[in-house]
Amino acid sequence: MNQKNKAPVFVIGLLCAITALCILLTVNFNRAKTEPARINISTSLYPVYVAAINVTKGVDGVSIENLTGNMSGCAHDYQLTTGNMKTLQASDVLIINGMEMEEFLEGGLASVPNVAVINSGEGIELPDFAIEEHEHTEEEEQEHEHEHVNGHIWLNPDLYCKQVQNIADALALLYPADAAKFLENSQAYQAEVKAKAEELKTAVSDLPKKVIIFHDSLEYLAEYLGFVPLKTVEMDTDITPSTGEITDAIAIGRAQGAAFVLCEKQFESSAAASVAKDLGIPLIVLDSGVTGSGGGEAYLDMLEATRCKMQEVRSKNLS
Repeated sequence: MNQKNKAPVFVIGLLCAITALCILLTVNFNRAKTEPARINISTSLYPVYVAAINVTKGVDGVSIENLTGNMSGCAHDYQLTTGNMKTLQASDVLIINGMEMEEFLEGGLASVPNVAVINSGEGIELPDFAIEEHEHTEEEEQEHEHEHVNGHIWLNPDLYCKQVQNIADALALLYPADAAKFLENSQAYQAEVKAKAEELKTAVSDLPKKVIIFHDSLEYLAEYLGFVPLKTVEMDTDITPSTGEITDAIAIGRAQGAAFVLCEKQFESSAAASVAKDLGIPLIVLDSGVTGSGGGEAYLDMLEATRCKMQEVRSKNLS
């Protein structure tokens, strides 16, 4: 074959090779897009979702979906949707907060008995403030006692780290091949949380500590930071503070020298502002970490935002 004939053959061969390579890459790309997840995880609440993202980081074939999405309001008011049930039925694992925060799951779990449930709050001892006994009168005029549990444990970074560890330990048992990665991720993430939480503690170290709290979730953060709640005003999507509660909060705050009013961002209200104004003290509106952009940095971002707010208050307070 002469030199002139070789050139077209070479070009044709090269084009065929390129075409074959493109087909192979396309097939592999489409396969990657349609390959089902190896581990399907559902989470009940946003803080647990963020913890799960960090524990499973870098582990192939993991899909995580949060049942409550980036919902606003209290989880106690949430109701399972048809979409939630389909997600649960396709799940291998469900990670929950525990501490009676997932009442909306009670009926749904019965229909998915094969889903492994990880309680991230397992073994965490609740502080005294988290358990209250209430008396209720039923239609039959019979009184009974009921324990109300404040389950917002993630707002204490120390307890949140225990949740992260519980998630990693449980996933390591369920999926031994990935155990080392789960545990490594857990330790790395906890180190980040603790470092950021220490920065927050430093920011409030020389602030006055007596506070009035609007929404009981912030009691956990207050405990971690060494604040002393003089009164906690209950807030919810269907609970508005009564005039009596507001008057009581003002009286207690004035008598015992409250330095700040802490209010949860979702339930920021004129009531909290009114108490702060009447007492002549700052109103600090804080994020409780139940909503966000969906990224793994959400909890760290919440701590940083809290630190910035406290630093701002500190600067004004000490000036």
